[in-house]
Amino acid sequence: MSPQKEPTGPRMSSVIIIGVLTFILGKMLGLASLVTQPVIIVNKEPNPANVVPGTVYYQKGTSSGRTVWRAKEEAWKEGTVSVLSLSEAELNQWGRDRFKKTPSAPSEEEGFMDRLQLHVSAVNFRIMEDEVQMASEVRIGDFFGDRTFIYQVQGHFESTADGVKFVHEKGTLGSAPLGHFPVYGDVLFSLVSGSLEETPQMEWLAESLATLESIEIEGGQVILRRRAQG
Repeated sequence: MSPQKEPTGPRMSSVIIIGVLTFILGKMLGLASLVTQPVIIVNKEPNPANVVPGTVYYQKGTSSGRTVWRAKEEAWKEGTVSVLSLSEAELNQWGRDRFKKTPSAPSEEEGFMDRLQLHVSAVNFRIMEDEVQMASEVRIGDFFGDRTFIYQVQGHFESTADGVKFVHEKGTLGSAPLGHFPVYGDVLFSLVSGSLEETPQMEWLAESLATLESIEIEGGQVILRRRAQG
């Protein structure tokens, strides 16, 4: 009588893979659900006593005021100034005109990330004491039809050996707090910033940022300081 084989269950590796995929899918579904929740647009910082837990608020930065940003941009590009101060209104006038992109149609050779076709509106800046908020309306391919979502991120500027970089500390897409989804938050920030860098009129920006010594926020102004040549 031959020995009977004991029934074998699923391999441990299969169980782990299925568990990981289920976890990722759950995270993605949770993120998609939060993204579609409404964002409350306000004109001023809401009173903490009136803040509804779990609600995301969006306050735009001002864009009215003097329109001298073109002259400041030209002076900076030509290298005639080494320190440049920009108000919140000037940043928004500049961003509204410069940070635009007309996406091209995807080709058959493009990968999935290219087919996302992220449509990004003009960037809105808000100066917040020692931080900056940057926001944009984003349409993610055709996944949600023509619906757009407010993407806002807050952070500070940090000087590095390669110039000044913006360090995003927290952000939201719709009502989804991206701090709870760090991988998705990093990917989205890269996609949005990459879209802005592709704007033809802003091709000089990356090189210019590499020559900066610092970007500081003082008195409601963003101050750019160019690294001394020598």
